[in-house]
Amino acid sequence: MNSKDNNNIFSEDFIQKISLQTLELISPEDLDDILFKLQNRINKNVFSYQSESNLLRIILSMYNKSQFLKDCLLYPHYIDILIAVASYSNYLTDIIVRNPEYFFLISQPQYLQGKISKAQINKEIHSIFHSLRTFNAKVNSLRLLKRRYILLIGVKDILGFSNLKQTTKELSVLAESICKNLFKLCYNEISKKYKLKKKHGSYCLISLGKLGGSELNYSSDVDLIIFSSSNQSVTSSKTFNNILTEIVQLFISQASSITDKGFLYRIDFRLRPDGRNSELCKTLDEMIDYYESRGENWERQMLIKNSFLAGEKNLYNKFSSAVSHFIYPESSKYSPAELGKSLKLINSEDFDEYDIKNSLGGIRSIEFSIQFLQLLFGGKENKIRSANTLSALLKLKKYNFLSVQETNILKNAYIFYRKIEHFLQLMNDRQTHSLPKDELLYKSLYVFMGFNSAEQFENNLAFHKNNVTKIYNSITFAKDNSGSSTNLQLAKLFGTNKKMLNDFLFIKEGKGIFGQKSFDNKAVSEFTYIENNLLDYLGKSDFPELTLNNFARVIKRAKFPSIWYREFRDQNFFKIFLDLCQYAQKSINIFSEDKILRESFLTRKFFNRIKPEEENVFSLKELIFLLSVKFSCGLIDVRGLSDSLTGYLKSGIIKRIEKLVRINNHNKFSVFAFGSFSIGQMGFSSDIDLVFISGRNLQQNDVQKRFQNLLIELRNLLSPFKIDCRLRPEGKSSQLVWEFESYKKYIAERARVWELQAFSKINTIYNYGFEKNDLLPAIVSRLKGLTRKNIKNEILKMRENIFSDSNYFSVNYLNLKKSPGSLNDIEFLIQYFLLCDGNLYQSACGLKTEETLELIYNAGFISNEEKEQLKSNYLFLKKMIISNQIAFDLSSNNIPDNLDTFKALNHFFNFDSGIKLKEKLENTLKVNNLIFKKYLS
Repeated sequence: MNSKDNNNIFSEDFIQKISLQTLELISPEDLDDILFKLQNRINKNVFSYQSESNLLRIILSMYNKSQFLKDCLLYPHYIDILIAVASYSNYLTDIIVRNPEYFFLISQPQYLQGKISKAQINKEIHSIFHSLRTFNAKVNSLRLLKRRYILLIGVKDILGFSNLKQTTKELSVLAESICKNLFKLCYNEISKKYKLKKKHGSYCLISLGKLGGSELNYSSDVDLIIFSSSNQSVTSSKTFNNILTEIVQLFISQASSITDKGFLYRIDFRLRPDGRNSELCKTLDEMIDYYESRGENWERQMLIKNSFLAGEKNLYNKFSSAVSHFIYPESSKYSPAELGKSLKLINSEDFDEYDIKNSLGGIRSIEFSIQFLQLLFGGKENKIRSANTLSALLKLKKYNFLSVQETNILKNAYIFYRKIEHFLQLMNDRQTHSLPKDELLYKSLYVFMGFNSAEQFENNLAFHKNNVTKIYNSITFAKDNSGSSTNLQLAKLFGTNKKMLNDFLFIKEGKGIFGQKSFDNKAVSEFTYIENNLLDYLGKSDFPELTLNNFARVIKRAKFPSIWYREFRDQNFFKIFLDLCQYAQKSINIFSEDKILRESFLTRKFFNRIKPEEENVFSLKELIFLLSVKFSCGLIDVRGLSDSLTGYLKSGIIKRIEKLVRINNHNKFSVFAFGSFSIGQMGFSSDIDLVFISGRNLQQNDVQKRFQNLLIELRNLLSPFKIDCRLRPEGKSSQLVWEFESYKKYIAERARVWELQAFSKINTIYNYGFEKNDLLPAIVSRLKGLTRKNIKNEILKMRENIFSDSNYFSVNYLNLKKSPGSLNDIEFLIQYFLLCDGNLYQSACGLKTEETLELIYNAGFISNEEKEQLKSNYLFLKKMIISNQIAFDLSSNNIPDNLDTFKALNHFFNFDSGIKLKEKLENTLKVNNLIFKKYLS
């Protein structure tokens, strides 16, 4: 045959190979006739080199090639099948090439024009299984059966013998029958393994997604969940759920294995409660409890498409009845906008326009719109409930939830998209939803769809997408919600930081690191009201990772996260909480682990002023927490915090001392306090310095023992504050309690300069016979024996010893108490002036630092400018110390010398930046150091 003369579209190679295979078996006239008929059919399609190759492979695969070609003349529909398969499906071509006998089975008119039923397939499977003995042989028979039925369904689809509804129904019937019978096979196999002879429980296998809605694709995953009636023991080491899990694993393995006999299905159990990392099988009660207490809106949406697949139908009925109230509540607690916000809406930026399933206006937009209406109104109108998309569409129209026009738009678009989808999947058996970029394949698609040009096809596609998008936006309020671009915000905030993302998902849904959920619906719902505020805060945050981590720490301990989220609707309160998470590690560490403090925080008790008479209604831990929160919020300053803390501690000490007085009321004694505790300028890490003085001969009674017990009791009561009695004569190695006259004698004769410095901050905390004024004559007497030079040298020596201690001074840290220009320099300077003037010492003894500075200025030792600078700098450094303690929960006075530290501390100061705060600190230390050196150099 001369191809040029006949304008033949077949290649010379094709004609030559066909001719050689049929030489002397088919006359040249008949061969010309066959090729002519093939060519006429081809002219209606896009016939590529791949198509010709497919056609050649099919013909050459036949056992009797010549007879097959002759049959093509007798049965014209053979040619229709040949050209349709060769042109539009490499997948179906491969099936025929592997099993050419299938061609004759599926080409019979009763099969091409008939409908495939579940009963028909199950009957055939039963018959095949009856003739086979081994497990592997039966599984392989299912693979071959699927291959044959896919060929039949695909050919009917391409040739137009089936519409979309019938095609998806038959694909679903095939999958249901195969999966049901395969699961039974696996069940029996595992039962044999463990020699289980009796029934130990019942199970239910449920299909979801497209299989659940009887609208499966050629390459769809099969989504399933399984549960049992109860989880009783089956063997000494296995429960019924353990057995079912092993069955499921065997089932997945056999279904997903690719063999020379074919492939069954990709099986997915990830939609089960708590996701892929939870157990494969739960009990019915556990399933129901999960959905009732922790099920989310997306799971309601998922369960719309649930249907019974295998196991105990009665068990399914119980499940279906129970979860129907979860899927379709009688009264929705969500407005349409709220429901739309809680579900993952489709964003036009998430997928490219060539993805006809996932892009905005595509298949998912149609399915989402329908399911959205079902979730909103299915509780009141149960007649709109349907797992099948097209069926649900008609029901929504019938009961006036969609107009006739909207229904027609969605229906026509859905059929159009699904036909494209089937073409793409039939071509190469790939789970794809994107339009081909190959020019010839793209042409083949639009011709298959009935269009004369790419422009016609694209205009029709745009028409459907635009109309579907309008309906989708109007139903789901997506237009209102899409502006928040939550996914983009998350990507921008977290990037590749999995820790932050995990913390966020826990806060949002209660998801742990393995994907399991712990929050109930109420918590998830309440979170939607604060999510945007949280994201906005994190977007402006200095330390977003720390903020999220602390937020998660608190919520992990909360029994009812929904209560917290409801309280956080108060934006001011929510910001205070987030500020604590970011800038107040001390507050978070205290109350994240303490139920009472968490409840106290929710009551907003920290907003109230703490009256002195009410301080002791709190525990010390609660007071520390309340003060740290107040200070962080700017509701209390350094003076107020110190006053409250000192007042509380003094009150507690006095109560315990009074108890001792009642026991030992025949002996006079007093308790003196020193340091910041004495003068009411405490921070969270200040020591409580005490000295116990008695009026009795200490060798004749058990006073020492009684005060030892008192000290132990106070240390237990006032922890974490450290109670120190080292300022007693001879230090910590001497007796705890000193007799008053001996104490005075020690001061007058042997007190060292550093002890006299300490005495400048003495006050009587409890007076039962003696007070500080009784000691002042002895102190003044001792001062007369000291020269100004001696005093200066001792102070400078002490300062030098402190600076040389590497624990206190480092280029990487600033010690706000012991570095040059820090608090010590201010106090040393003040103490120097007091030690040089006995009268001034007596007047200033036990006063606060600012009051003492006034007296020093009035005595003419410093200028007014220096006084004001030292006052201001002292309060600044005290505030810096307390801020540092709260921000980082530190007990030391060290501040790391880096910008992040000052960025965090600036929360308490409100400078323009952390750099400005650092500059202020450096200038403060410099000024203090200069004034110190002016008088003590």
